[in-house]
Amino acid sequence: MDKPPPYAHSGPSVVSQPAFGKTTYLNQSAEATGNLTPSAAVVVQPVAAQPVATHTVVATQVVGQPYLGKTPVQIVCRNCMRSVVTSTSSDLKDEAWLWCVVLCCLGGLLCFWIPFVMDSMYTTTHRCPNCNNVHGVY
Repeated sequence: MDKPPPYAHSGPSVVSQPAFGKTTYLNQSAEATGNLTPSAAVVVQPVAAQPVATHTVVATQVVGQPYLGKTPVQIVCRNCMRSVVTSTSSDLKDEAWLWCVVLCCLGGLLCFWIPFVMDSMYTTTHRCPNCNNVHGVY
């Protein structure tokens, strides 16, 4: 059988791998002339890699204060860092007394009690039951 035509090689030929990180190549001129002596080998040192810039991504989750209404809610106390259900207390607004006087003057004694039964005339204060810290007023 006939031999196939010679392979046209464009890059250097690897002769051996003598040590970790060092690769021995033959010179192109030595390969072309057939002079494959040890002096024709070239040892290539590895190139140190450039440091790569890394980017740190920080995801921040914003946790808002829960809706504070008339009923107790579960929160994490900002003062004692415990998960608690708030204790609530309701207080009459000063505005209710003003409306009581106005209604008493306009409607007589029959209407003075109306501001005292309206939910909007009360404030609800939410406190931590452990440290008594005020978390909000509704």
